[in-house]
Amino acid sequence: MDFDKFTNDRIPVKSIFELLHDNGYECSMFYSSFFDYTSFRDFLRGRGLDEMYDADTMPGKRTFERVTWGLREEETLGAMQERIKKYAKDGQKFFMTYVPAAPHKPFDSIPDRFRKLKMTEYENYEPNYINEMVYMDWIITSVWTN
Repeated sequence: MDFDKFTNDRIPVKSIFELLHDNGYECSMFYSSFFDYTSFRDFLRGRGLDEMYDADTMPGKRTFERVTWGLREEETLGAMQERIKKYAKDGQKFFMTYVPAAPHKPFDSIPDRFRKLKMTEYENYEPNYINEMVYMDWIITSVWTN
């Protein structure tokens, strides 16, 4: 299958971003990896997003080293929390999309406090994946608790 043709051909129907934008919503996307990976930026272009941030353009000061997939999720979390505060201050209706990159091999961004399970079998990454899911649960919960 031709990946670019499958993802970049425009279907003649409005995206959820366009529909919401037409109804007064500010639409943003926060992606912990890179939009240029698999032409994601091209796929999103012209679909009604007002703001798009990735590992190269994420607002805020970096407090962690980059990881294989881009940014540690705490970096994206902080940027989203700040944006939500601005939407609230301005009384702006918003639709925010979060695309995490953490739950992917090589699992190099799991903070130590979430490393509860250890790999015991060669090439069985299930323990690392479960650790990442616990980490992601914490990130998602933290979006609204700060």
